[in-house]
Amino acid sequence: MVRRAKGIDILTGRNFNAILNRSFYSSSAPGRDVTVLNIPSASIFRFSALDANKPVFSLDWTIRNGESWVLVGSAGQAKAALLETLKGQTRIVPPPPCGVWPFLSKLGVDPIEHVRSVSFAQRPRAATGGEFYNYSARYGAVREGDKVTLMQYFVESVGCEGSKDIVSTIVRLAESLELQTLLNLPLVALSNGQTRRARILKALLLKPKVLVLDEPLTGLDVHHRPRLMSLLEELHRTSNPHIIMSLRIQDPVPAWITHVALVQGGRVLTGPKSDILANLECHSPSSISSIPKETPIKPLRIDSQRPTLVDLQNINVAYHDRHILRDITWTIREGERWLLRGANGSGKTTLLSIITGDHPQSYTQAHLHLFGIPRKRLATPEIARRIGTSSPELFNAFPRRTGPQGLTVRDAIGTGFDGIFTYRKPTAEQSAKVDALLDNLGPTRWSESPKPSVIADFGERLFANLPAGEQSLVILLRALVTEPQLLILDEAFSGMDERMIEVVSKYLRERLRPTQSVVWVSHWDAEAPWSESDDVLKYTLDKGQGRQS
Repeated sequence: MVRRAKGIDILTGRNFNAILNRSFYSSSAPGRDVTVLNIPSASIFRFSALDANKPVFSLDWTIRNGESWVLVGSAGQAKAALLETLKGQTRIVPPPPCGVWPFLSKLGVDPIEHVRSVSFAQRPRAATGGEFYNYSARYGAVREGDKVTLMQYFVESVGCEGSKDIVSTIVRLAESLELQTLLNLPLVALSNGQTRRARILKALLLKPKVLVLDEPLTGLDVHHRPRLMSLLEELHRTSNPHIIMSLRIQDPVPAWITHVALVQGGRVLTGPKSDILANLECHSPSSISSIPKETPIKPLRIDSQRPTLVDLQNINVAYHDRHILRDITWTIREGERWLLRGANGSGKTTLLSIITGDHPQSYTQAHLHLFGIPRKRLATPEIARRIGTSSPELFNAFPRRTGPQGLTVRDAIGTGFDGIFTYRKPTAEQSAKVDALLDNLGPTRWSESPKPSVIADFGERLFANLPAGEQSLVILLRALVTEPQLLILDEAFSGMDERMIEVVSKYLRERLRPTQSVVWVSHWDAEAPWSESDDVLKYTLDKGQGRQS
């Protein structure tokens, strides 16, 4: 079936599966009475030596065919451990008699091959050995490995190179997530939201029996969130694959979800959606928008006499005949708060990379001044010291080495002083600034059950071992630590739960210096720390063209 919405043909889940089955291989859905997942009365342990004898939580969980489940919880170790359990990355005591996935055991297939997970928390550590990698290569795709197109990415994933039928099928399936016009672009040139949709489609092309999606809505714009949910709903109705999602505790639970696994206070509650959400008083689709903003910052007025921090005049960015930015003119002055808006692929990331100096074409612009100095005369490391940045690119690229060479939380925050990504012994003054940030924004402020031992050693924990939401927080603290003249906060709350967002929002509203400027980027408008009464300025991108509103 092809459904039509807003003038666009949309492949539904049943049609999506029909195309997959004709083009790759057939796969029948399990019967209605089949037990999909079964972990009866077990304790969950991590494999690490430090936690090997200490259970993360107890779990009693059964999923039957036809049920649709979502994992909801705070951004902590317990939620991460539950997701790891689904992927076979924890120790279950006693082990389930028929395995975690009984229906796969009956089919005689390996869960490693048939349970797929798409997580946007970070890149696979094995990809770089945990080292920092230079993400600016995406702004031009200059290396041979960066020239792999989205179509090649899909074709190679299913191992059917050279087949015209497969290419035709991928084109049709790409329409379901509005990726068809991007198939000939280098994969690294895609926006964050486009890349997320591409990774989900790649996982579906592999025909898993179970697909686990970790916070799939993060980074998607308001148009693509319902589109993705509609596709997942239709796919789940076929039970091919079974869809299990993880959401933040403040995210709305889709209407088609029937059951919830709630991770809260170190416990996991499982059951029908109505019963579980009744125990979660704070859960509401609009809960973030209701966070009190009772201490407004001093209202900002447009003042052309304020010192100019960023002056862009007629900025253009293009790759051959593909224009990303067209005649962008934007001035950011001292003390201003900006919301940068735009759909996935509108050019937001490219525009920000011009300002931070990461983009090679920042050198070729006729009028690009930063802090009153032409960009051509500013070294990129100097820009990095004067602009505090939190972004999906930085999050993904940040080093995640473990062992003696790994960065602790304190080390990671401290790299912000020099805009680098390796350890450098801090001065006493720098250490005091890190301590102050951890005191104001550490787990004492947001942890559900702040055990003294956990809080005390938070600064000494390895950054690489933190859950995604806590890693996002550390990247944000790194941006704040120097009290920079300009803060660029792009999807800074990714992975954070409601309490963490509330604490950080309050800090941003009350503790920034009046002269600090902020550019805020998020597809969740309600998460912005500032309200309309704060004289927030807005700059909107649409297909590479910008306007102030």
